[in-house]
Amino acid sequence: MRILITIRSHESYFLKRLANQLGHTAIGARFTAELLALVQRYEPDVVILDPEYSDCQRLRAEYPRERLKIIFMVRSSVEEEEARQAGADAVIGRFPTAGAFEQALRSALRCDKGRALS
Repeated sequence: MRILITIRSHESYFLKRLANQLGHTAIGARFTAELLALVQRYEPDVVILDPEYSDCQRLRAEYPRERLKIIFMVRSSVEEEEARQAGADAVIGRFPTAGAFEQALRSALRCDKGRALS
């Protein structure tokens, strides 16, 4: 699975490493402009966003759920609700276990708004 990770903190490296260890291909984007360009060029299956990014709705408008799944990394239940309202397919907590990470990916791919907080 191709995963684009757009987290501004050191968690980005952690998630990229975890994704690669689990057999996925992961790359990172640091800025909004870079994110949009990489989605077009890289055509990821899943994008993992930091709640600080406000591009979830824009991504969702340009890429329907059938083409792109969006996972938000959340730090609280308030952020979880905001992510779901913004169009996220799933959420994941900070520094997830391998199991929680895989569960978030499965939830997003099923697009069932599943929980994956750890």
